[in-house]
Amino acid sequence: MIINDILNEMDDKLLTLTEVAQILRVTKLTVWRYTDSGLLPAYKIGRDLRIKQSDLELFIGSRRKQIKKR
Repeated sequence: MIINDILNEMDDKLLTLTEVAQILRVTKLTVWRYTDSGLLPAYKIGRDLRIKQSDLELFIGSRRKQIKKR
């Protein structure tokens, strides 16, 4: 079971702040603020931050806003 979890984690692509900023169409500073505030989980690898693609997808889904019909 633990090995399956590890293998699933390895399939998840790690994105750079630049890649995430391009996907969200915001600045790298904005992405850094999301990670610093805990809104978007990140992993520190060396001197760089990386964001799992699945965490980014969850973040995007959580930001969805329902528009009320009149």
